[in-house]
Amino acid sequence: MEQMAKWVAAQKILSLTVVIGFFAVMFGQACSDLGSAQFNNRVDGYSSIGFALNPQGQSVAPNANLQLTPSGGEPPYSYVVSSGGGTVSASGLYTAPQAASLTSSTTMVTCTDDLGSQASVQISIAGAGVTATYAPNPAGVGTAVVITIIGGTPPYRLQLLSGAGTINQYTYSAPVTPETAEISIMDSTGIQMSPPLRIAIGSGGGGATTYTGILRIWASTPYQRIVNPTCPAGYTRAGAITDMGGGIGIMQGDQVFCFQSGTTTPGGTYVSSLYVTPGNHSNAGCAPGYTTVGGWPDCNGGLCWANQFLCAKLSTSGATPLQNFYIPEQAYRSQACNSSDTNVGFTVDCYWNSCSGVQNFCVH
Repeated sequence: MEQMAKWVAAQKILSLTVVIGFFAVMFGQACSDLGSAQFNNRVDGYSSIGFALNPQGQSVAPNANLQLTPSGGEPPYSYVVSSGGGTVSASGLYTAPQAASLTSSTTMVTCTDDLGSQASVQISIAGAGVTATYAPNPAGVGTAVVITIIGGTPPYRLQLLSGAGTINQYTYSAPVTPETAEISIMDSTGIQMSPPLRIAIGSGGGGATTYTGILRIWASTPYQRIVNPTCPAGYTRAGAITDMGGGIGIMQGDQVFCFQSGTTTPGGTYVSSLYVTPGNHSNAGCAPGYTTVGGWPDCNGGLCWANQFLCAKLSTSGATPLQNFYIPEQAYRSQACNSSDTNVGFTVDCYWNSCSGVQNFCVH
């Protein structure tokens, strides 16, 4: 009897061990499956939170290097120069362009992580963006014309490329007969103003004069959904906004703004003023005395209805012509105009269907 009781007890212990082992295997597998789901940080459809590219707000010299480092996000990372000049390596090392090839005072580098999230950094290039004005404008024959240079790194070197006048430091002495002088300007780092400064010398003494500056503004048509339309021949690209035709969610392509510079014939028209109508969905047109040179859907506040317009004042004499017009590119998110220039209005920045901040319209 005692042997029988021991055998029964042993069988119960064995059965309990088998049951415990079964549950341990099942529970362990469940925990393993749960852990796999819980700790898998590659989840489709989610963007990287707190993803940034550093350092921000840096300035580099022409041909200098700057190492960019992402924080957050999901490696591996890829880099691209999304606007401006220079190159960036696969490791995030940015190299500024040579001084002689600089065309912009800023550049934008964008980093994309393995989840498709993007982070950007804007880099200033020291000494870029040489521009110049002169006074009096218009200039009469036989007058002393003072040239004012903006941007770049002084001292500057001026050279008369064409014309019968003379250059003495920053003063151009006009000849006694009408002509158009062309002057090259280069800063101390080798950045050359492009195009050269052109000074139109009129007949003076109250006679007919010519003006040098922006003669015409052109804007591509909205609702075309063309990626980066080209400017007409002879025009300079001022910048672009997203083609908002159709509203948020189905925006596609760009609207490009361009201008043509030159010297008027006596009595010819030129652009002396520009402004953008407010983004208040009022659909108000240009003020009296101004010409509508472009329009686009008003998507301010996330609602697309009515329109905004770019308005130009065309003058024939008296007023000073505009010398430059530009729009900071999309995804800069509210980049201000250069300190020496004037902000003449803005529109909402809707880049890749994401509307955040504004794009300013700037003139000089």
